[in-house]
Amino acid sequence: MKLGICKDETNWSSGIALTYLYKIAYRNNRYLPEKSRQMQFEHCREILHQELLLLRPKRVLFLTGMKHAQDFLYLSDCSGLEDCVCPLGDFDYEFDKLKTVVSVHPKKYHRKELVDLILNGFGYNPTPI
Repeated sequence: MKLGICKDETNWSSGIALTYLYKIAYRNNRYLPEKSRQMQFEHCREILHQELLLLRPKRVLFLTGMKHAQDFLYLSDCSGLEDCVCPLGDFDYEFDKLKTVVSVHPKKYHRKELVDLILNGFGYNPTPI
């Protein structure tokens, strides 16, 4: 299956960039408390916007679940978006509209099924679910 991530399909991984929503997230192998995340939130949201502006991806995948992606994407009402994979379609990031999918963290779901759901969310049709 060709994903169109890059022109040279054998080196597809060079067409992927990974970033974390929160830049300071762990201390002693534990997530920081809510107050510490909130202190850095506005800065992290701006950094994400700048990273997307610089990298100009075609697709954006959040592996955070809707709870964490919601604030970064300025989504006020996410009722009905509690599925393990939520395709947001061509989401408007102000500078461009990018295909966006929000997924639960991969550790919380069977890998093969999750990958198929994510690919379906981006409009690919892998093995039937």
